[in-house]
Amino acid sequence: MPLPVPAAAFSSGRTHHELLLIEVGSAAAPMPPGRCVGLYQFGLKVADSDDDLREVVRHLTEHGVPIQRASDHTVTHSLYIADPDGHQIEFYVDVMATEE
Repeated sequence: MPLPVPAAAFSSGRTHHELLLIEVGSAAAPMPPGRCVGLYQFGLKVADSDDDLREVVRHLTEHGVPIQRASDHTVTHSLYIADPDGHQIEFYVDVMATEE
C-alpha cells in the first residue's frame, strides 16, 4: 500500500513496520561534516546464516546498492551500506562460536 508521504517502511513481517523513514525534503538542514552527535549507524539482523547473508549481497547487488564493506566481528558477520544521507546501515547475522 502506498504511503501518503515520501517514505519507506521496513518490516520483518512481525508487524506493519519496525522502521519508518520519512523524507523531509529540501527544507531540512544538511548533515554537518565530520564527527557529529546523532545517528550515524544502525544495525539490522537480517537472517540466521552466512548463506542468508550471501542472499542479501545478491539482492543488494542486483538492485545497484553499493556495499561499502564487510566485516567479521567474531560474533557477527556484517555488511555495510549507506543511505542517501550518508548514515551507515549494518546488515548482520549472528555467528555461533565453535568449541575446540
